[in-house]
Amino acid sequence: LIKTLEMMEIDILICGAISAQLETQLQSINIRIYPWIRGKVDLILSAFTQGALDREELRLPGCHGRGRGHGFKRRHGLRRNIGKFKDER
Repeated sequence: LIKTLEMMEIDILICGAISAQLETQLQSINIRIYPWIRGKVDLILSAFTQGALDREELRLPGCHGRGRGHGFKRRHGLRRNIGKFKDER
């Protein structure tokens, strides 16, 4: 994916969910990312050209601010699924 986007000379990516790892890789090749966006393409492009991608109706459910949902911390898993964290043992 990274090489394909590079070959296509993509410099902006408007997308839905994206992993932190992929986001970092894309940023490392100077692709500007607008994550956690949903909606019809024409509405998204219109909002983008108006600088209005932060409109609530374009955000994936549960995404606020930069787009990260509240209550879930990346890379730590859900406590109920993994038992105690290493430092709590």
